[in-house]
Amino acid sequence: MKRTFLSGFTDDVNAIADVDARYAIVAAFVDVAEGRRRGQPLENLAHVGDLSDCYKVYVDYDHTRAPRWRLVYRLISGQRAEAVQVQAVAAGRRQALEVYRTAANRLGRASGQPDERD
Repeated sequence: MKRTFLSGFTDDVNAIADVDARYAIVAAFVDVAEGRRRGQPLENLAHVGDLSDCYKVYVDYDHTRAPRWRLVYRLISGQRAEAVQVQAVAAGRRQALEVYRTAANRLGRASGQPDERD
């Protein structure tokens, strides 16, 4: 499946000081693109924005604790129903819905913003 990155995603990853966390996020994205991993669907939340076509993956390299990082991605379909492209939207800490707000802003869907599909 084709892999793309929404503008700003690589900045998200590069902004993470923890090198192991950066590798874990990129590895999670590769696993999603190659069908080895699947995320959980997100929703349209009034206080964040419409991420109902996106998925989240919990990421951490230290399996002795709750995952500290999130990867938000979406599947982009071709003319048929199957997905032909996986697009990384945002990555960041599991903290105060920060990564979801970043994803909604990046997609132009944050609370109070018009939907890019309009």
